[in-house]
Amino acid sequence: MMATARSTPQGHAPGAPGLPPNWASARKTGVGTARNNHSRVWFTLADGIVTECYYPRVDTPDLRDLQFLVLDPQGKVLEERRDLRTRLHWIEEGVPAYRIVSDDPEGRFSLIKEICTDPEGDTLLIRLRFTQRSESNDPYRLFLLVAPQIGNHGMSNRASCEYAPDGRSWCAACREGIHIAVTGSVPFQRMSAGYVGASDGWQDLHHHRDMRWTFAKAGPGHVALMAEMDIAEPEQTLVLAFGTSQKDAREQGLRSLQRSFPEVLSEYCREWLAYQTGLHDLSHASHDGGRLYRRSAAILRCHFDKEEPGAGVASLSLPWGEQSDATSAQGGYHLVWPRDLYHLSMGLLAAGDRETPVQSWHYLQRRQNADGSWSQNFWVDGTPYWQGLQLDEVAYPILLAWRLFQEGLIPDPSDTVHRAADFLVSQGPVTPQDRWEENRGYSPQTLAVVVTALRAASQLCDSKKGKAWGCNYHQVADSWDQHIEEWTFTHCGQLLPGRPDHYERIAQIPVIDTGEHLPECRIFLPIRNLPASYGQDWCMSIC
Repeated sequence: MMATARSTPQGHAPGAPGLPPNWASARKTGVGTARNNHSRVWFTLADGIVTECYYPRVDTPDLRDLQFLVLDPQGKVLEERRDLRTRLHWIEEGVPAYRIVSDDPEGRFSLIKEICTDPEGDTLLIRLRFTQRSESNDPYRLFLLVAPQIGNHGMSNRASCEYAPDGRSWCAACREGIHIAVTGSVPFQRMSAGYVGASDGWQDLHHHRDMRWTFAKAGPGHVALMAEMDIAEPEQTLVLAFGTSQKDAREQGLRSLQRSFPEVLSEYCREWLAYQTGLHDLSHASHDGGRLYRRSAAILRCHFDKEEPGAGVASLSLPWGEQSDATSAQGGYHLVWPRDLYHLSMGLLAAGDRETPVQSWHYLQRRQNADGSWSQNFWVDGTPYWQGLQLDEVAYPILLAWRLFQEGLIPDPSDTVHRAADFLVSQGPVTPQDRWEENRGYSPQTLAVVVTALRAASQLCDSKKGKAWGCNYHQVADSWDQHIEEWTFTHCGQLLPGRPDHYERIAQIPVIDTGEHLPECRIFLPIRNLPASYGQDWCMSIC
């Protein structure tokens, strides 16, 4: 099982366009990005490997995953995310840079990765150490497998690999103006591009127990890149670089490699530690010296865009990613939800970050619709994704404005607030969609937020002399508040035997939606946003 000599990649891989693409698991164990606006790369971790990476915006995934495969002397292939035992560590507390230790279950070898982005460029760096503990003289072989899905699309990607005249090895991918370049401090021994499920490196290794394919190009389609590592070097650095052209991406990667991993990691940590120093010290109020608090603050701050200050996405993940269709752009959770942006901002404000919540308010002001509402969710540039209307997502920005105004952080926000409050009055109290099940009706959760927002709007707007807002928000809030039990409390519930009284998640669906023949207490609503495999029998009783 000795590694073969270097072979120049040639020809176009067969098997186009490849299997239908999906995304990685949403069970993230880590996320990270540089704490500045210059470096525009975000990364995520799951199952011990690098999963989605985002560039140039926090809503644009360009990679499904990057993982390593090990071929043992007996020809068995071990996949990092499936077959190895992995442990994740924060390299320094409050700094979203990670060390992942992946051990062979039989104790024969270990793979250690340290991961961060370069604060001075659009690159992800991985310092790698492969240690063989087996007494066998037969060598192990290590392979890098990269699955690009550029611009939030798994199809229409192109991949290539080549040895440059200077001897450096490059794996590359591109789609519609976004380019990825992968290289390392140690040249790859072999490389190949292929179509996933047909001619990619995973298929090659599992079928042949060797890397026999060395295709130079693949695409357009669902593509992947494979490279054999030279593990004679005890330690090496990989760089995944992004750019607007292949030349740009390669230059970004070379600059990062020239700086060395310790230098990059030191700067990365220094910036994040400076941010943490500016937060409130709550370590005395915790049982772990503030560790969870500082990690949480860092993770929240990682979810904000670099080109649109204040634009924070709900999560750097795609729910049920393994079952998600990646043939076209998917919103996943890497979208701006006004509701989630409020919670992100309030969490950071409580931690002592007074700049980011203000940026979020100004961002929301720019994204407010002409009728005073905010879309259910939208891309960073403001383009709506889903078309639903959830009244709590119109109410939460009012609460953010009220809090920031009380803190003296923003000027009078009443002009923006009154448009949102007028919209709530005109559309409520029934919300067209509940926040989760996305059904129409009276929702205690939505009503609680809307009533609170109208009272906040009353403080900001009702007392303004010379301003005719059209109604008294406090009076509307009081009226709706007094009806919450009438609208949402049931005496015929079936959730707990012998206890029929409870608040309904969604209540009093109009007759036009239920049919006159169906008493409300027998209504069952399908729970939305579950994978197709759950079928239609997953329902929720509203009483």
